[in-house]
Amino acid sequence: MNDSERIRDEIITILVLIVTLVVTSSNLNPQSLEDQSLADRLPQKEAIN
Repeated sequence: MNDSERIRDEIITILVLIVTLVVTSSNLNPQSLEDQSLADRLPQKEAIN
């Protein structure tokens, strides 16, 4: 493998990691997690009442 192929592969790897981080951080903001947990609890509260 020559140097240009190695550099290209490393750049692709870095870009994939950056995209993964952006997607993960956008899906894991605290408000969406809180809303989801409240939505999960609602049927349980209705069953108890």
